[in-house]
Amino acid sequence: MTGCCTPELHLGFDNATTDLVDDNHDIPRAQSRVGSIADAPCGNFANLNVEVVQFHSAKFAKVADAITVSVWVNLQNISGIQPILLIKGQTRELRFEIAQGHVTWLYFDKSPSRATFALLSLKPVVAPYMWTHIVAQYDTRRNRALVFVNGKEILQGESNGEPLEIAWSEFTTVGKHSISEGLGFKLSGYIDEFYIYYCALSEMVIQKLHQMCHIDSHCAPIRPGNVLPILTNSPEHNRTLLNMRGRSQSNIVTEAKSMKKSVMTKAILSKV
Repeated sequence: MTGCCTPELHLGFDNATTDLVDDNHDIPRAQSRVGSIADAPCGNFANLNVEVVQFHSAKFAKVADAITVSVWVNLQNISGIQPILLIKGQTRELRFEIAQGHVTWLYFDKSPSRATFALLSLKPVVAPYMWTHIVAQYDTRRNRALVFVNGKEILQGESNGEPLEIAWSEFTTVGKHSISEGLGFKLSGYIDEFYIYYCALSEMVIQKLHQMCHIDSHCAPIRPGNVLPILTNSPEHNRTLLNMRGRSQSNIVTEAKSMKKSVMTKAILSKV
């Protein structure tokens, strides 16, 4: 479906109004938000440095002809790989992430190695300490994958037109992917207004999501009553989960570019 649909998921973090910090007294306390963080586009938000955001995702397990994922992010740094949504199955993988400020949007088979779509921004498009609106989209009807930043299309690529069979588990974590105990990737900063739509939203609706917190149509931020974010204080917030194993910054971006080159269909990338 193209243009407009009700979101499958909306996480607005209405109850996440304070940061929890460890001030060396072994008692987490509320801390007032400061500066640019307080100027969140839609009010409340989640601090992924101290909170783990999960949602019940088992009901999303269906073949999809289109998907749109929308989120506001505010990163404390742009080092390494910082996942927004990373889902690994036995044979397929979906990656929506930020690597050194570059946005990556991939869906591929691991064996044999074959990508349905693979997009990587040519230049960094996410800066630290700044709220940025990012939308990733895939539409089989148009054989297109797209990425929008702050309401503007910055990437477009051809796909092989295959539907998505995402390996949703019972719960999905936003902004974090664990490889093993104590090793993984984590988004360093804040997120707000996280949406998943099972349709390809029109550019007009995407612009409205960037400009407004509520829009007057059935594409508006409708919050399903049976889907709530699970926010917990992470015991790992003082421990660095990101272990790049000595890889340089250029190697991180090179790795993502190599994945893009493995696509069997030609990708069309618009320069930022």
